[in-house]
Amino acid sequence: MAISQVFFLSSVARIGIALTSLHMNVAPLYVMFLVVFAGGEWEMNIVIGATLVAFGVGIAQRKTVD
Repeated sequence: MAISQVFFLSSVARIGIALTSLHMNVAPLYVMFLVVFAGGEWEMNIVIGATLVAFGVGIAQRKTVD
């Protein structure tokens, strides 16, 4: 966990908090791709969750027009 925090903080400094958080939250989807590639089963609840996270980050990053 300590090592992941160091990587998280260094990523925030490089690509920003939104993209770093997105990749941290979508990590289960990345793992599912590897599992399916290795012959495992696909779980739709992980895909739906990752899609919702990506959608939320997209909304949070939108510029508001006044």
